[in-house]
Amino acid sequence: MSKVKTTLLLSLMTCAPLHAKNYMTFMGGGGEPAGPETIFDYQVKSIGDFNSNSTWETQVSFNGGHSKTEGYIADSFKRKATNSRFTESEYERIIKDYETKLNNGQITSGDQLMLVVTTHGSMKKRDDEKTHDVSVTGGAVQNFDTAEGSRMVSMDKLENLVKLAEKRGVKLAIIDLSCHSGNTLALNRPNTCIISATGPNHYGYAGGGSGPFTNSFIDSMKKGKSLEEVFLNARNTFSDLSFPMISSPVGMDLNEEMYDNITPYLYRYDSNHDKFSPYVTNEASKGEACEEPKNYQELTNLITQFEDIKKARGVDYSSRDGKKFRESVDRYYTLLTKMRTDLSKLATPKTSPKEEFCTEKDDGVIKLRSCMTLNQNEILSYNAEPLKKLYAKRIQSTSGKDKEDAEMTLERITKVERRQQQLIRENPDYAKRANFFKDWPKLEEETTRLSYEVAGHAKAFYQERYKQKASSDTRPNPCKDFIL
Repeated sequence: MSKVKTTLLLSLMTCAPLHAKNYMTFMGGGGEPAGPETIFDYQVKSIGDFNSNSTWETQVSFNGGHSKTEGYIADSFKRKATNSRFTESEYERIIKDYETKLNNGQITSGDQLMLVVTTHGSMKKRDDEKTHDVSVTGGAVQNFDTAEGSRMVSMDKLENLVKLAEKRGVKLAIIDLSCHSGNTLALNRPNTCIISATGPNHYGYAGGGSGPFTNSFIDSMKKGKSLEEVFLNARNTFSDLSFPMISSPVGMDLNEEMYDNITPYLYRYDSNHDKFSPYVTNEASKGEACEEPKNYQELTNLITQFEDIKKARGVDYSSRDGKKFRESVDRYYTLLTKMRTDLSKLATPKTSPKEEFCTEKDDGVIKLRSCMTLNQNEILSYNAEPLKKLYAKRIQSTSGKDKEDAEMTLERITKVERRQQQLIRENPDYAKRANFFKDWPKLEEETTRLSYEVAGHAKAFYQERYKQKASSDTRPNPCKDFIL
């Protein structure tokens, strides 16, 4: 056999089957208030650009009722895909349809299936939940931790699809670009590449421009690139306070090494959507047993250990880089420690069960009930005033169900505020605790600066650490094998 024929034969043996097909569903846009556009429109246009230059068999399921967004979909997808509203029933239909096609062999070994979800997402809320909930059409998100106010579906519903794809030898990718999307990595299987916009405890970011990871990721989607390449390129260029994750073996290792320890240093005080003050309050209530010093020590030890790896192939992480990273963590740790110490000196509320603050609505057909559950520490640190202004404004600017949702949320906020005032009347020392964060000068400005410093250095550290570990890693990698 000639050299040319041998080369051709080897090439055919190592390439994907000639019949292999690519399937994609792009879905999301849930939880958005009434109006012509959504905050996800940049991603709509970018994923449409990718699709128009590819041969992927694509379907779109995106929140309807936004005239400009629907126009972007029609234009960006060049009529190659029709759009259905992203409802609970449509979500379940899409999953069931793919399960059927896997079972009957319409989607078969060697094919690739990619689900891209860009919508609002909640934290994990139930002990029996593997992943988390994401918003579908119906209602506007009022709370960015719980996605309360919107209708939701669980990413757990994808678990059977993941197992079927593995059984049939189909390459599956789940791209979850919502807040708290790191929870979705719980579906990790050997055949599946899962990429999240952030970790389980943090917000993801959207809007225009290339700053958010979500936008950088979709902009980086190019024909012929692996999902691992796309992820690493986006992770190297984004600029927000998220912690993007990937289910490659090295990615899972780094999640384990870094995420819990860096979590508090990616929080910032925000009077509207605040993760910082609940964290400090909970740490103060733990006293000497708090996690903060342990996380700080483990993170700084990891940075120091990595600095000592001088000869790792393709790695250029210097002592100067490590020093800057440690110093940024040190500055934030100093602030957290002082706040925790000062807060722990104040009168501590008695341990009590969590309290529910509920509102109900009965339209004659369906009775809806929504609740917030808070402990006394959370009630006392609750900053109701800016939230009341926010939802009062939404009530004035919306109508229909969005207005009703905002009215119910405002009622719950008011109930928490009244309970806070009652606790303070009964325990005058609690007033200092209730106003602790609001009275701290320039807290929002300082925590924003410190968290972005840490995030910038953490991004560079992650890239070099990933490169160093991947250079000698031989484990199967579904994200490297999934080619756009």
